[in-house]
Formats: sequence, structure tokens, C-alpha cells
Amino acid sequence: MIRIPALGRRDSPWVPMYKFLFALAVGVAIGYGYGWNDAQEHDKNVAERVIERIGGETRERMGNDVDTRYGTGGK
Repeated sequence: MIRIPALGRRDSPWVPMYKFLFALAVGVAIGYGYGWNDAQEHDKNVAERVIERIGGETRERMGNDVDTRYGTGGK
């Protein structure tokens, strides 16, 4: 049987770890709920929408095709 050491003691060095894991679990649950609701409302995910909003106007100027940039046309 697995024993969790000093789970009920406040002076235990394990208490901060359990608090951190609890906070992490709550954050994951809230984030999952937010992501689920967002996915039901939108076709694109959050990252795609943010990139479209921020870099949508300059995307054509930021291409990385060297052949097109220097006019060789892939020859």
C-alpha cells in the first residue's frame, strides 16, 4: 500500500507540493473548460485567430521563399 507522508501535518515539507499540484489541477480544469467552450463557438483555434489578428496585414511581406525574393524563380 502507498502511504502519503504527513498529508495532514502543516509543518511537513510536502504540503507546498500538494498545494502546487492542487492549484495546477484546478488551472488545468478551468483551461479545459474554457478551451472546450471556445472550440464549440469557433472553427479556428485561439492561436490561429491571434496570428490572423496580429500579423494578417504583413504576412505577404514576411515570406521566406528565397527564390521568389531574389527573382531566380526556382531555376
